[in-house]
Amino acid sequence: MSYKSTYTTLPYPWMSQSRYKKFVGCPYQFKRMEIDGYNPEESKKTMRQGTVLHDYFYMFFDNVDFDYLWDLGTDRDKIRFYFLTVLRGLVPVEKITDQHFIRNFKAFAKFELDHYLNLRHTLIHKIKVRLAWWCPPSRREIFTTNDTHMMCGTVDRILVEGTKRIIMDYKTGTSVPKAVRDEAESADPLIRAKKYTSATISIYTVQATFYAIIDAYIQGFHFAYDSYDKNGDAKWEFYRGDKKLSIGNYYEYIFLWTGFGGSKRPVYFMAYKKVHIKSVRAILNRLPKIRATEDWKRKPNIRRCDWCPIYHIECKDKIQQFKLFNGDVRFELY
Repeated sequence: MSYKSTYTTLPYPWMSQSRYKKFVGCPYQFKRMEIDGYNPEESKKTMRQGTVLHDYFYMFFDNVDFDYLWDLGTDRDKIRFYFLTVLRGLVPVEKITDQHFIRNFKAFAKFELDHYLNLRHTLIHKIKVRLAWWCPPSRREIFTTNDTHMMCGTVDRILVEGTKRIIMDYKTGTSVPKAVRDEAESADPLIRAKKYTSATISIYTVQATFYAIIDAYIQGFHFAYDSYDKNGDAKWEFYRGDKKLSIGNYYEYIFLWTGFGGSKRPVYFMAYKKVHIKSVRAILNRLPKIRATEDWKRKPNIRRCDWCPIYHIECKDKIQQFKLFNGDVRFELY
């Protein structure tokens, strides 16, 4: 079975969220892969599968008959069966038995079931529910750019709730942050019932904030500063025209993990948070520093280096590992 992976971006010094995270993780890897264009490893199968699954999630909305869906009422079993039927109808026969696809389809169908019934309960009217739930092409797989800060990226999906825009990203692999799993599976009903996720997911926060910055400019907002903090970094604020606003009232984000599978519940995991201005400031202040960098230092990390194709070819012989008494691993360059 083969999978085709497509990816849209612009060349450096344009900055995508993946490039940004790569620099934060290891400037040397960033320099070799993003500036020198050296990438000795082809896209992994899981990444190619993820691209295909994303396409099925997008096409799902083009194939749902909303009038039929509405007539099913609030019968969870019937709606879930209908959603799974739609998803499986998109897949070639030879892929229907692929367990990774099956896990993702079941989780995605359950999320959309919960999302749809929640909207039906709160909005009540058919037209309002359809507008809030159905995801048109203009709000999915959107490649966006911002000339002001030379940023670019593709947003999986944008949900709109009144004046709020919710950046949504699908995670179709099998890895879910433990803190997110623990919170979702908590025995405390108050933790399970609350709207926002308290678990720290720093690496994902960067990704969501990146997309929110780009989309904010498209929607007529902007960022500006007139003061600096004690470290000399600009204190960016969020504006529409001359009015300073709280970005958390306009932008939130959801990360949806659908590939975890197994017998645990829920079959999907979700992190739901507000965008914070501190995260915006961190990104906007670091972008010019990245572009001005001339010292591309290696930054060893036991997990990241193991995944890095550059490490095994160019770095392994220049980095020594020491196992400490407590079991931690320390790296030293030589």
